[in-house]
Amino acid sequence: MCYIQIMIALTSVDLFNILRQKIGEADAKAVTEYIDIQVVDKFESERKILATKDDISLVKLEISKLDVKISETKADLLKWMIVLFAPFYIGMIIFLVKAFIK
Repeated sequence: MCYIQIMIALTSVDLFNILRQKIGEADAKAVTEYIDIQVVDKFESERKILATKDDISLVKLEISKLDVKISETKADLLKWMIVLFAPFYIGMIIFLVKAFIK
């Protein structure tokens, strides 16, 4: 069975009106002000970890720089593999040819 949770968005005014009927105007005002302060404080504390468009564009720029470095490193690695191992393989081929010719 599937249960769907419906979120009801209450504004401070709606909450104040509901609480005013239950606990009185002064207490309702105090509770809604406390909740508003807590929400603002929570948002400000969590704001430090939110990423902005500028942050994302900087990350994309760094990733593109890293991609260029990786491709340059790959080309250098391939060049060194050819330079270092080609003489070895050529020597092995010459050795095997000489060994089978005798």
